[in-house]
Amino acid sequence: MDQERKREFADRMIRSNRSELVVILYEVIFAYFDDVRQDFSEENWEEAKIDLDNAERVIRRLMDDLNFNYPISKQFFSLYHFSLTELAKIRIKKNIDPLPSVEQILRNLYSSFVQVAKDDHSPALMKNIEQVTVGLTYDKNNIKEIYADLAGKRGYYV
Repeated sequence: MDQERKREFADRMIRSNRSELVVILYEVIFAYFDDVRQDFSEENWEEAKIDLDNAERVIRRLMDDLNFNYPISKQFFSLYHFSLTELAKIRIKKNIDPLPSVEQILRNLYSSFVQVAKDDHSPALMKNIEQVTVGLTYDKNNIKEIYADLAGKRGYYV
């Protein structure tokens, strides 16, 4: 995943509530799956392993955040565990065939979380975040991206 895409995800994460954060985590997984497909098409096995590691790390994060006080969490855990097992098969066999089934399972879960996020109007998890204004400036030979912190309310208050 390129730096611009990572920055986009990070910007969305700091402004999201709990439900929106789960949706973003699924989108990060799908971005890594796209990278795995591209790596396999280019026969770049080392990059594919890195992208698989990153996708697995996000899935494990979702597993760690499950609240087992709710019975449905056990079903989510089983689906995440199955996904990790299938991704391990990709790594061991160097065969991308299990990826579509894993992605389909996670996309079904994703669509459910998108619906939940639409109804969740809770405030963002992070407080006192910078307000970023992004713009482009250019000169004769290149385009530069600029950021401006307009609020100036970062840091600790005593």
